[in-house]
Amino acid sequence: MKLLFINPSLRPGSAHLFLPVGLAYVMTYVKKHGFSFDLLDVDVHNLTDKQVEDYIQKNKYDVICMGSIVTHYKWMKWCINMIKSHQPNSKVIVGNSLGGSIPEVLFKTTKVDITVYGEAELTMVELLNAIKNNQSLGHPIQPIQKISHPNKGYPDTVKGEGIKGIIFRHGDMVVNNGKRKAVKNIDDFPFPDWDLFEVEKYLNQGRKHRVNHAWHFKP
Repeated sequence: MKLLFINPSLRPGSAHLFLPVGLAYVMTYVKKHGFSFDLLDVDVHNLTDKQVEDYIQKNKYDVICMGSIVTHYKWMKWCINMIKSHQPNSKVIVGNSLGGSIPEVLFKTTKVDITVYGEAELTMVELLNAIKNNQSLGHPIQPIQKISHPNKGYPDTVKGEGIKGIIFRHGDMVVNNGKRKAVKNIDDFPFPDWDLFEVEKYLNQGRKHRVNHAWHFKP
């Protein structure tokens, strides 16, 4: 199964680069459980939308994973729909706060397949194994129970059971399996494998900023 992680850029062209700690934890945990993958780091390479689209056109994947915060919705919407236009059979998974906070919006305005609701490490391993083995992600609870939300004009999700921490398409419904309980001890997860990232480029960008904005004192 070919797997891609995308690290978006929240502040394109910014003088500051911040290592994606949350994504690093997820990728490290996924790697520990036997999955190999590629990383498209939009942030560190300051990629344009055209460069991102060119990459997606040239490189085919079974599953593409990304996440961001709600304020980055516009770019994420573009990216999800762009991916599905070139790779309609790829499963697109969205996490971070965007994935869990406004699923009813994402599932209406994009062609996203699955969102992660809550901490992603355990959920992602279960989810990827299910996709790899063509297993069920879950199903709606009967009788159907709608989950209300404050975003008027968008459809409700329905309560489901199955892999905890995911919201997914099921026929013409969007099924919410419920938020996975948070892990009490973060040390249960391995420390991020920074070899998965081009850390030196992140650090060099920080050094450039410190040099360019240094205070100069003349006695």
